Amino acid sequence: MSALHLSDTEKLGLSKKALSAEEYANFRANYQSYLEKIKKASLANENEEHIKNIINDFLRMNFFSESKYTINTDGNIDSAIKENDDLLVIIETKAPSNKAEMITESNINRKAFHEAAYYYLERAVDTTKSKAMIFTKCQLRRLIVTDGINWFLFDINKIHSITDGKIEHAFYQYKNGQRPYKDDTAAFYEELRQYFDEMNVNEKLEYLYFNVEEAGRSKSQLSTIFKILSPDYLTKTRIKFNYEPHKLNEKFYHELLYIMGLKEVEKDNRVLVEIDTSITNSLSFQINRLLNKKDTPESEIDQRIFELVIIWINRLLFIKLFEGQLISFNSDESAYHILDNEKIQSFEDLECLFFEVLGKKKREENIFFNQFSEIPYLNSSLFEKQDIETGQGVYHNGIMISELKNEPIRLYSSSVLGKKIKKDPDILTYIIDFLNSYNFASDEANVDENSSREILDAAVLGLIFEKLNGYRDGSTYTPSVITEYLAKETVEKTVLQKVNTEMGWKCGSLVDIRNKLDTLEQRKRVDEIINSITICDPSVGSGHFLVSALNYLIAAKKECEVLFIYGTDKLLKDCQIFVEKDVLCIKYGDGSPFVYKRKSNESREIQGTLFNEKRTIIENCLFGSDINVTAVSICQLRLWIELLKNAYYDNGVMETLPNIDINIKTGNSLTYYAKFEVGESIIKSNKNSSEVDSSDLASLREYRNSVKEYKSCSDKFKKKQIIAKIKQIKDNLFYNDAQQHLEDKKDSANKFDNAIEWAIEFPEVIDENGKFTGFDIVIGNPPYIQLQKMNNGADALAKMNYATYVRSGDIYCLFYELAYKLLKKNGMLAYISSNKWMRAGYGEALRNFLVTKTDPVQLIDFSGEKVFQKVTVDVNILIYRKAENQFNTLSCIIKGSDWRNNLSDYVRQHAVSNRFDSSGSWVILSPVEQSIKRKIEAIGTPLKDWDISINYGIKTGANDAFIIDGAKRNELISADPKSAEIIRPILRGRDIKRYGFDFADQYIIATFPSKNYNIDDYPAVKEYLLSFGIERLEQSGKQYTINGEIVKSRKKTNNKWFETQDSISYWDDFSKQKILWGEISDIPKFMLDNSKDFCISNKAFLLTGNNLPELLLFLNSSLCQYYFSTIATTTGEGTVQWLKYKVELIPVPQFNQNISRMLISLEKAVDERGLTKDLDNKIDDLIYSLYHFTSNELDYIKSCIKK
Repeated sequence: MSALHLSDTEKLGLSKKALSAEEYANFRANYQSYLEKIKKASLANENEEHIKNIINDFLRMNFFSESKYTINTDGNIDSAIKENDDLLVIIETKAPSNKAEMITESNINRKAFHEAAYYYLERAVDTTKSKAMIFTKCQLRRLIVTDGINWFLFDINKIHSITDGKIEHAFYQYKNGQRPYKDDTAAFYEELRQYFDEMNVNEKLEYLYFNVEEAGRSKSQLSTIFKILSPDYLTKTRIKFNYEPHKLNEKFYHELLYIMGLKEVEKDNRVLVEIDTSITNSLSFQINRLLNKKDTPESEIDQRIFELVIIWINRLLFIKLFEGQLISFNSDESAYHILDNEKIQSFEDLECLFFEVLGKKKREENIFFNQFSEIPYLNSSLFEKQDIETGQGVYHNGIMISELKNEPIRLYSSSVLGKKIKKDPDILTYIIDFLNSYNFASDEANVDENSSREILDAAVLGLIFEKLNGYRDGSTYTPSVITEYLAKETVEKTVLQKVNTEMGWKCGSLVDIRNKLDTLEQRKRVDEIINSITICDPSVGSGHFLVSALNYLIAAKKECEVLFIYGTDKLLKDCQIFVEKDVLCIKYGDGSPFVYKRKSNESREIQGTLFNEKRTIIENCLFGSDINVTAVSICQLRLWIELLKNAYYDNGVMETLPNIDINIKTGNSLTYYAKFEVGESIIKSNKNSSEVDSSDLASLREYRNSVKEYKSCSDKFKKKQIIAKIKQIKDNLFYNDAQQHLEDKKDSANKFDNAIEWAIEFPEVIDENGKFTGFDIVIGNPPYIQLQKMNNGADALAKMNYATYVRSGDIYCLFYELAYKLLKKNGMLAYISSNKWMRAGYGEALRNFLVTKTDPVQLIDFSGEKVFQKVTVDVNILIYRKAENQFNTLSCIIKGSDWRNNLSDYVRQHAVSNRFDSSGSWVILSPVEQSIKRKIEAIGTPLKDWDISINYGIKTGANDAFIIDGAKRNELISADPKSAEIIRPILRGRDIKRYGFDFADQYIIATFPSKNYNIDDYPAVKEYLLSFGIERLEQSGKQYTINGEIVKSRKKTNNKWFETQDSISYWDDFSKQKILWGEISDIPKFMLDNSKDFCISNKAFLLTGNNLPELLLFLNSSLCQYYFSTIATTTGEGTVQWLKYKVELIPVPQFNQNISRMLISLEKAVDERGLTKDLDNKIDDLIYSLYHFTSNELDYIKSCIKK
């Protein structure tokens, strides 16, 4: 039998927290009242409606009294528990006398269960599709079948697990009249009965059963019922004391910043972290004081403060997680407490804890060290002295934490400590008490449910690490729904591709691989294949993407059934391992949460297997680099934390952590000296031969073995020796022509500073013959920095000869190309980045690169959807293979917020196929949109190929001087009538409307360089301009100090001080009939200037040439608006940019005489009477008639138009 009972509290995963005396007394009284009512109703042979009302009242009174919950009928459902209209629980009620339909422990395959299952299918299966599909929006958690006395609870996941798609398909057919019977629920119930009978539902389906009359006699069972029927458990929305993974604990974060002496500020739509000098005796305050005493250069101080304070806080947070693990593994005794004010009374003690306790295998014997006798040695470089602390390497002086003074600091205004500590505590006391006020756990399974402290787990700390890491460039923490999606898509597809290739199979899923495995040898081979997958994040940040990839590699092994118990040939079977909400979830075979128990052999097998699998993957499969040394430290820390989650005792000794820091490098990922290509040897020392020297191959083997030895070495002195040896081998092996290398490096110093030498950094991607093999997956969120803002940095990148380099572009484009170089053949790239490359001019080089070099597999555009907190940039996801382009990209535009729950489901439901085959704008289109696009482009000719000319507005470089109002114009003309010759009316972009304008009484002093004016001929204008200062108006790019104030001249040109900035060689066009429009607008806003007088500002454009009335109407038409919306660059604020190079691409149909005559007639009507709705519709209809759109296509176009 698969029935669970009230005594199975461990399997049920119930809270261990006891009910208070008051809670128990109140519930017992209400329970007895309920029981009496049910018994009375049963004796009176009351109907189901009466029983249902008693049950509903009981649940409302005791558990679901909050306004967000409702318990009532829902269609045919007897009772439904809803939270904010989401259906969570279905209750099927039977009268106690209805023995025939009510289920029993011996037989659940009766009508009551069939009805409950039917209602589940109604809510969970989409019957409108071409086949049955489980609704992703279905929030159902449990089914309950009860007669008031006997209660049966079914978990929806268990219900779903016993169906194989067959019953959903049958339900779809029934609902669509495709079964032999129609509108006959009894017949469908019979089909359900047969189905459940065939699959032996009584044995296969797990459920909870209890009898309220029997349970009421036991206090413990009554308490268990209370926990089972509580909303947290029944609706499966239990949040353990405010536990919520991946959500930043703002209160903790901001108080931590305060103690560190930092603060958050917003600048240019970015959130930055700065030093707060007002917090006396904070960590930053004291470091700053020490650095100044040591005569540290001013330019280095801020960077040094950040590096030191983050190193120290990283250690402290890691210790708290480690402490939480030890307590959960053993007991909450003083021996397992590490950060304790009784034990750590000075910064000297804290330093000793770092390096002599946690960082040393053999400790001294004295009173201080004996306090930590139960604390294992960690073997992590996190607890080794860094150069910045010791003053070695590039640091001329160092600061150890022992140099800090334990001085008073003002308590944070809204401190978690409240009145538990004095207002001005010593800072070390404050730090320890603050950290001890939170419940640190490596994951949810290790949470102490009896604690009232707020929970901080590894996932939450990851957000904090990322925000601290982004202190200079702004926080860009990638949401877990994104990292999980990219990891899942790349890892699972890579596992499939590699297994199929190496095993000669054609599996379509991981389940197919599992079903193919017949022998132990096959399983071991597939395990080896998965262990050979290499993944790199070249802008690693906090390591979030690598952690997500780690989770999916473990989950993939379990799905394929190649996860072996560590040290054996036995499969790890009696547990479930899967990824949920970007967290690796571990459960026992019965579905109850896994918790490591030190004395349990079964528990140790699971924990030991996970630890060693993670260790293998982290050591051999995960790699990364970042230019930010702090990011590298944080990434290393996060990977250690992932191992810490599954730390375990082996023969009474806790497993030590490996030295995984060597896999995460500090440096500029985009620059390198040694060129590398996949498949080419990197150690050809003999220039006259293609053969590789045998001595070089021996050195390569020594290099690889040394790296492997370093990862498992626990002796700190030995580790230093290995690092020195690795450096020597690399220098000798890869830089044989050392002198030439140094000379080249001198010539290109900027190019190679802090470079990552991909050809040599990671021996795991170099084969035994010295060939660079490349990575299987490159994943991440590359930085978004405009190259033109990088100055010398951009110059260095220009020398790297990236095909995607465009000076007006962004650095993330280069990361797409770098990934290509790093990937092996058929390897996969998965990035989330700004989406501007899809349409922007600077993205043309990248689009061409992607079309000609890669196979874009997926493109997901989040345009308009905010992905990053407090960052307004529009982003997209691109996944490509390093393979021949198949011109079939699965594409999706994200709309609404449903994607946040499950991005995989959203993409599966909304994606369409698109062909991206050119360097033109990449636009994701549905089939109907693709058909419309083809018709528009087939009939039209790009505007740039018409007999027209488009030019920019006037750039003055000093609008405050050159743009004047009507009063100033009149004043200048009054002083010198000749001034009227060079003063013209001007329209700004915002002044231009659809078919008209709002003149703002603005004029421009039109001293165009191409006109070669002599300013002395216009004395009034000259005097006026000189009032702004000739230094301000000269075009030299210089900076002056005048009367103590800094004055910057206009940018450097060859023009004179009184002339506009651009030469305006097309000045004559301003005196022609012309079409004008502004750069930014939500809808087309084109006007025709028949006055031939207006100039325009630099935020507007003018078009001159033939057929202007007809072109005006077309450009203002709904069809033009629709088409342009598919190619335009958005601003992120509901408007688009009507830029010259984009407007030139608009396909305009040729107008025959008849159409041209009608358009001109309509334009005159608009000019004379103004635009009316009737005229607007007539224009649109006339233009639509040129294309032969279907009614569906026309309806779609009209639905997209914003008027």
